[in-house]
Amino acid sequence: MPSLDPTAFFDVSFDDPVFRLALFMLEALIVLAFVFTAVAVGLRVANDRRAARRKRLDALWRPLLLEALAGDRPVADLCARVPRRSRFYFCAFLYRFARKVRGPEREPLRAAARPFLPELREGLRKAAPEARARRLQILGLLGFPDYVEDLVSALDDPSPLVAMVAFRNLARREHPAFAPLLLEKLPRFEDFNHDSLAALLAGVGFEAAAPLRRALADAGRPAWVRAVAAKALGRLGDVAAADLAADVLGACEDPELTFAALELIGRVGEERHRAAVEARLRSAGEEERLHAVRALGALGGAGVRAALRRALDDPSPWVALAAAERLKQIGAADLLRALAASTHPRTALFEQVLTDNSLAA
Repeated sequence: MPSLDPTAFFDVSFDDPVFRLALFMLEALIVLAFVFTAVAVGLRVANDRRAARRKRLDALWRPLLLEALAGDRPVADLCARVPRRSRFYFCAFLYRFARKVRGPEREPLRAAARPFLPELREGLRKAAPEARARRLQILGLLGFPDYVEDLVSALDDPSPLVAMVAFRNLARREHPAFAPLLLEKLPRFEDFNHDSLAALLAGVGFEAAAPLRRALADAGRPAWVRAVAAKALGRLGDVAAADLAADVLGACEDPELTFAALELIGRVGEERHRAAVEARLRSAGEEERLHAVRALGALGGAGVRAALRRALDDPSPWVALAAAERLKQIGAADLLRALAASTHPRTALFEQVLTDNSLAA
C-alpha cells in the first residue's frame, strides 16, 4: 500500500488562481477595516468638535438671553452674536427656552428667532424627514402665526413623522380654530397611538368640543376616528356628549368605538344612560361587558345597584370582580358582606374586595 505524504495536502502554489483570489480578498478586508476605523475616528472627532463648539456658544448666548428676557439688553445685541453657520443651532437654542414659558414671556424669544426663521423655512423643501420635522417644531413654536401655512401643508407630508409634528403644533390651546382641520386629517394617523391622538385633541380645550361631537355623531367617518373623538370628549368632561355616546351604543358593532362610548358615558353620563350601558352586559365579549360594568359604576340611581348585582354572576370572574369593586365604591358594601356570608360560589372574591383598602367605600 503506497504511503501518504502529509505535506501534499498543503502544497499550494503562489501562482494558484484560487490562492491569489483569497489573498486579494484578505488584503481588501484589511484595507476596508482601516478605512472604516478611520471614518469612525473622524466622525467621533467631528462630533466632539461640534459638541465643544455648541457648548461655547451656549455659554456665550445664555447670559445675553437672560438679560434680554429681563429687559436689560436689546434682543438685537443677542442676534448680532450669532455666526452665520450657527443660525439653525441658535434657533434650536431658543426653542429649548421657549418650551418652558408661555404667553408674553415667549415674545422676546420669538423676536430673537424672527430674523433667522426664513432661512430655517428654506430647509423644509430639501431637508431629510428628521431635519424637516425639527424645523417644523421650531417654526411652530417660535414662528406662529407667520408660518402657519407651512404647518398646515405639512399635515400632508409624505413622512408620517413630519405630519405628526405639524399635527402636534396645530393641536394647541392657543389654536382652537384648527380643530376641524385636524379631525379632517386624522385618518392618515391611524397607525399612531389612538389614546395619544385623543389627548392631543383634548389639549386644544373646550373650543374643540363641538367639532369632536360632530365627528362622534358622523357615521360616515371611520369607527376608530369616532372612537378617538369620544376619548377626547371624555378627557374634556363634555357632558353634552353623553347622549351621543348612548346613541352610538345603540347602533355600534365596532369594539374600539363601543369601548370609547362606554368610557365616555362612564366619565360624563347620568342615570338616564343606564339602559344603553346595561344592554352591553348581554354581549358575548368579556371585554365589552367589563367596560360596561365600569361605566355603570360611575352612574347614579337605584337601577345601577341592581345591574351590578346581576353582573356578580357573570361567567367571567374579571367582570364579577369589577362589579364587586364598583358596588363597594358606590356604598353597597352591605350587599357584598351579605353575599360573602352566603353560599355564593364567589364568596372569596367578595371578601377580597371588602378587605381591599385601596377601594373607597
